Amino acid sequence: MKTSYLLFSIVASYSLFASPFSASGQDTPPPAVTAAQVPSAIVQANTQFALDLFHQISAPSTKNTFFSPYSISTALAMTWAGARGNTAAEIAKVFHFPDVADGKITADFNLLQQLLATAKANTGIQLSVANSLWPEQNPEAPFLPEYLKLCQADFASEITPVDFKNHADAAAAQINQWVEDKTNNKIKNLIHPGDFDPLTRLVLVNAIYFKGSWSSPFMVRATKMAPFNLTDGTSKSVPLMRKIITENSQSAYADIVGGPAPCQILEMPYSEFGPSNFEPPTSKPMLSMVIVLPHDIADLGQLEKSLTASELTGWLGQLKPDRVEVFLPKFHIEHRFQLADTLKALGVKDAFAYGPADFSGMNNSHELYISNVIHQAFVDVDEKGTEAAAATAVFMGGGGAPQKPSLVFRADHPFLFFIRERTTGSILFMGRMADPTDTSLSE
Repeated sequence: MKTSYLLFSIVASYSLFASPFSASGQDTPPPAVTAAQVPSAIVQANTQFALDLFHQISAPSTKNTFFSPYSISTALAMTWAGARGNTAAEIAKVFHFPDVADGKITADFNLLQQLLATAKANTGIQLSVANSLWPEQNPEAPFLPEYLKLCQADFASEITPVDFKNHADAAAAQINQWVEDKTNNKIKNLIHPGDFDPLTRLVLVNAIYFKGSWSSPFMVRATKMAPFNLTDGTSKSVPLMRKIITENSQSAYADIVGGPAPCQILEMPYSEFGPSNFEPPTSKPMLSMVIVLPHDIADLGQLEKSLTASELTGWLGQLKPDRVEVFLPKFHIEHRFQLADTLKALGVKDAFAYGPADFSGMNNSHELYISNVIHQAFVDVDEKGTEAAAATAVFMGGGGAPQKPSLVFRADHPFLFFIRERTTGSILFMGRMADPTDTSLSE
């Protein structure tokens, strides 16, 4: 008989709740971590996976898309930690873990999580990361102490045994309440009736919540209704925010004229403290939004198709302070994805097959396999800043100087955008804004 397991990873962005490390019993923040301490290979691996996944899940360029690659990578890193043999190799290949030179994948994720905590301390943004494991209190095959200790050490996971066999509904309610608490009620009822049954033996949850204000906000009175041009040649009237950034701000700009799709790139940081308290952009961890705006509306598809991690890194390396008049629509996106077929297409195959799947590193048995992966995300962008949330569920069945004329960055047509940790370039969220008037939850 196949024993049913369930792993969840949740990511909700923008508004701090608890210390990311309170789960491991630490009452004080860990020592500050710099970008130099985080291996660049793990950031590059996550970035390449983000673009690989975007190429797979992004609908036609007429539709909005938004997701959290950080959430999905973290969820699968925790799953990978209990995988063995070809199952582990396939997951590692798809998530580019073999590209990480030191091989200490979970330790590298731990450093990245600590870097986010440092970014919070540096900028005053609201940001927290929390992880938890919810094992069956009386499992047929007990989970291995070394696996549980690894999750505690490298993911700061809480461990709370529950009674899935006899009180599955109560267990679901308890986990859902934990999720709501850690995401400031942004993710509610993540576990639905039927998602698991009395055969469920484990739920693993990763939660991140983040809320950030622009270091230089848009003035509400400057927001005006204006046309946003769509890829089909039509336009819609939307609230278009406006502000001018200067050479003395922490924002940065680049005009990419080479390559298959010429584009403008704008980076705007988040901070509760304001620009006067900032040091140079590369000195301390901080979060920012990066917008990639093609010169021509028709170039968006080619830009997306050709974009690689190395190319994106090269483009971001050209960013520099400049005086730019910025126009940006207010927008809200919600999206839900079923990722099982997507991950299979990328190369994660054995993990989804009962028998070939090998997650013996979790409980020393070969009963575990991934039955589905679900991801849901939303983002709000307005004059004050950004709020975003995402959830990933891995189901396992048995896993300012003299002013020159302003440049103009007028995002009045579809664009890509990223929310990232600025010093390492680690992408937390990624999306396409194709139609600011489309706020429906799509799947």
